[in-house]
Amino acid sequence: MDEIKGISGIIKSLGSIFSFSIMLCSISPISPDEKFEIKNNSAVFTFGSVEQLASKFDAFLQYLLKSKPKLCIHMEPTIELYDENNFIDYLAIKFHKKRGYTENFLTRLKELEKQNKIEILKVKRLFFGSLYMEGFSYIIWRPKDV
Repeated sequence: MDEIKGISGIIKSLGSIFSFSIMLCSISPISPDEKFEIKNNSAVFTFGSVEQLASKFDAFLQYLLKSKPKLCIHMEPTIELYDENNFIDYLAIKFHKKRGYTENFLTRLKELEKQNKIEILKVKRLFFGSLYMEGFSYIIWRPKDV
């Protein structure tokens, strides 16, 4: 619990330094509480949480599409960014699957973009992590008004 308080303190400090109103909250991404309102002009940031959903992320994506945050930022291990022809990446794919981490998240976002429901602004593999996985790739997107 102290770790969460520490993270919360850092986030609040960043908010005051950059003059942002930042609220740290925890929702269940597998079954988000529809009553929890994401305010206008807000951003959603996930860090190592979508990976834990074992690919049960659709309810969370639907919630985000309905809530229409201004920006969604996900810093997650993203299996679609690995190259199975590279031995190190091949091992990372095996590890990712063995651990049961989420797969096809980026693929689903690309489908939503083709359906004109979202705009993907940036996908970046940072090549930073361990020999088993890279947890710091990021995906930035925003819902479209359709």
